[in-house]
Amino acid sequence: MDQAAGFEEISRLLDMKVLREPTPEVRERGTLLTTRSVYDWRNRGGWKRRCRYVAREFKGTDRGTSATFAPTSGIGARLLLIAHCCLGWFLSFVDIKDAFLLVDQRERILVQKPTWWRMEESAEQSNFWSLRKCLPGQRNAASR
Repeated sequence: MDQAAGFEEISRLLDMKVLREPTPEVRERGTLLTTRSVYDWRNRGGWKRRCRYVAREFKGTDRGTSATFAPTSGIGARLLLIAHCCLGWFLSFVDIKDAFLLVDQRERILVQKPTWWRMEESAEQSNFWSLRKCLPGQRNAASR
């Protein structure tokens, strides 16, 4: 089940053009970003095994927070919630599915293909993909 869920996720990312075979320039000058496959169960009209391919980018030596800063709800949002409760307003929210996967990658990033991923092997394919969009888990994806 895990392997089938993983193949479904990678196929989806390839179809969305998040991942692609790297050019020689990206292979030579790209930065390697580690990833992992995260599995869970979802109940959408029946239980289904799901896989998400996420980045593992760590803070490292960066002492500042500018690279990781993403604004969250501040006092204005809290006041709006209080007004909602006091005035009986209708409250709703919007969740953008796969929001990170819609944001263009600014750097040359390489991610290693999972060991279980084996499509039709050819001489032109490498063990890496070039990342064209941001993955969940990238430090700067939320701010972009």
